[in-house]
Amino acid sequence: MAPSPDLTTLICGFVYVLLSLYAAGLWAFALFRTGLGFCYFFIIATLIGVFISVVALLLHLDPNIGVRIFGKFGWRMSYYFIIVIQPVASLISVIGSTILVGWLIKRSNQTMKLTATAQRFGDAS
Repeated sequence: MAPSPDLTTLICGFVYVLLSLYAAGLWAFALFRTGLGFCYFFIIATLIGVFISVVALLLHLDPNIGVRIFGKFGWRMSYYFIIVIQPVASLISVIGSTILVGWLIKRSNQTMKLTATAQRFGDAS
């Protein structure tokens, strides 16, 4: 028996998809403005999240859609693909976060060194 597509679940699913698309656009804008490579990781991870969310919404609306489209064996393979791609998206996001944190730490240390040097020599500006 298929669950009824309740309004709350559909609204939350669509909001999540829209926010994920916004995040992908935001990271694309950051990439365009800065050229920093870690933005690619966040764009890819966010787009994978959008794909997973759209598939989840489709399955919520019609639980048997996968079997009708792919057949039983194809549906089983696509199911395992969805299960496996989730930690891959998380790994890509963690790699991007690690690069971002390393870049932020390096940049903040440079700023602090410049400030400490300027104060030592009496430059208040």
